[in-house]
Amino acid sequence: MHLQIRAATSDDAQLIADMTRAAWSNKVAASSSGHRETAALVSQHLRQGGAFILTVNNHTAGSVRWLPSDSHPDVWEILRMGLLPDFRGNDLSRNLLQAVVNHALDNAARELRLA
Repeated sequence: MHLQIRAATSDDAQLIADMTRAAWSNKVAASSSGHRETAALVSQHLRQGGAFILTVNNHTAGSVRWLPSDSHPDVWEILRMGLLPDFRGNDLSRNLLQAVVNHALDNAARELRLA
């Protein structure tokens, strides 16, 4: 299994929105805002924070985002992590989370919080 994690760009906004909705379908409460994810919201998150996209054998498998706190920019909130159904059960979310942790350490984030 060949894994690759890359930083998302603004060109990935629609892909991430689609992937989030697909990953959360039948897994997260229907009332969750993730089911109404839009490329516009993802673009805003990318401008304010960032995201990583995970590929497995050159197939998009999942993503994760983070945003700095409004009151403390060195405190980041991890949000919208999800894996597509075909990629679940392989401990892949750990790789996404570790990518955010490493990025936070490299960028002097003081604290990470799970949304």
